[in-house]
Amino acid sequence: HKADCRTQALPEEAERLGTDEILRRLAASRDPDAWAALLDRHGAEILRVCRRILRDEGLAEDAVQETLLLVRDRAGQFQGSGPDPARAAREWVLRAACTTALQVLRGRSRERRRDMLHATEHDATKRSTQPEAAQQAALHERAEAVRRELNRMPENERTPVVLHYYGEMG
Repeated sequence: HKADCRTQALPEEAERLGTDEILRRLAASRDPDAWAALLDRHGAEILRVCRRILRDEGLAEDAVQETLLLVRDRAGQFQGSGPDPARAAREWVLRAACTTALQVLRGRSRERRRDMLHATEHDATKRSTQPEAAQQAALHERAEAVRRELNRMPENERTPVVLHYYGEMG
């Protein structure tokens, strides 16, 4: 599935809207012209941000869709003020893209860690038929890999994993 970040010709009025006004219209009535203006003006930028963070086209496209839904649903939370509200609105939209992409990245990272732990358990069970010395060496090597990955995790994520798998709390 390909993220369509551009629209066809916009009504002249929508082309002149600042991003702050686009967000106000989305918040007030989910105005289709405002939606089209948002996609036309920022869709490609949102996709670039997501691609840079995720480095995976499919994940980036998913993150773009999630970002657009988030912006649509939270447009009323934008508090544009200051000397350039349109610029502040653009930055708000791109921050939403960055946050969404980072959430997708963290989710993928958690999935990989979980898969690695399950693979380690599965491999340990599967290798129980290997000769004793080879089995011990393989288990030691796998355990070291798991320890390295666990040590790379932030403390607040590592602690529950360690307690669940090694502290018999899960």
